[in-house]
Amino acid sequence: MRNFKLICGLIFLLLLGYAANAQKLYSKTVDTTNMYIDERTNLQEDDDCSVRALSVVMNESYYLNIERTSEFGRESRKGMSLRGVYNLLRKYHSDKYAGMAKIHNANAYEFVNNTAEIGNSYLLVATDHIVALKYDIDTNKWYLYGNWGDTRRPYLLAIKIKDNE
Repeated sequence: MRNFKLICGLIFLLLLGYAANAQKLYSKTVDTTNMYIDERTNLQEDDDCSVRALSVVMNESYYLNIERTSEFGRESRKGMSLRGVYNLLRKYHSDKYAGMAKIHNANAYEFVNNTAEIGNSYLLVATDHIVALKYDIDTNKWYLYGNWGDTRRPYLLAIKIKDNE
């Protein structure tokens, strides 16, 4: 009986350790409308989630991505098509672009728990929105960059960006 309790205790500790090391999504979205408030104000921009997401996931300036997204069909103060995002990634980031996958209405928490791989970043695509998902090794957490409430929004597609820090 004593060995049984000891074994059960060890299993419990192993499971507890596994749960503590599981990937976690930071509970609040990093609000990129505030993050890029100066740039957005200077350009009087709106409906620019693709510009903000690309800037975050590629560690590039907002202004650079305004230029690049316009090259692929985004008009000022208007959204951008998925085809445009794809073509932009293939032209400017073919070394980091690692493909797309359908994720069937998974929210960011579900995606982090079931699919996300440390060492990659992601662009998560909804029917009318795109956000950036990045892992921070210092906090051992994933961070979603977008608008308030985007962590619970259902996403249809994940674009993997490899080895992006």
